[in-house]
Amino acid sequence: MRLTRFLLPAFLLWAICARVAAEAQPMSPVGPDSRIEIVYSGAKDCPACLGWKREGGGRELFMRFAESRHVVFREIEKATLDAPFSDSEWPEDLRWLPKGNPKLYDIVPAFSVLVDGRLVMTRFGTVGWGGEVVPAVRALVRDKLDAP
Repeated sequence: MRLTRFLLPAFLLWAICARVAAEAQPMSPVGPDSRIEIVYSGAKDCPACLGWKREGGGRELFMRFAESRHVVFREIEKATLDAPFSDSEWPEDLRWLPKGNPKLYDIVPAFSVLVDGRLVMTRFGTVGWGGEVVPAVRALVRDKLDAP
């Protein structure tokens, strides 16, 4: 009985860690000429999107970092939360992005990071932005600036 009480939680913890590790995407290597892009997708009537875009919101705070000067920032917005994105709302050179991740058609705000046109990560919501995207992009820019 005691062994079962130990093994079950240990197995559950292992399963959770294995799933997180499987979902993690390795960072792309960057060179001094690499192009780092952030693709924001949102909706014009999305409260979280509006908060992120407003003065003093997440976008503006990121733009205060020196690293932001080395990042291409692209925004794609649909008219309303009630409708999914259509292919025509995505720039032609980015239409491949939601096809590889159908959640990008519906969930906003979403933030995708590209290095030299390759997807590095996609995170959703303002927590994903501040907790994962910003630190990852800052690290990518530092690596770019430190590259030989």
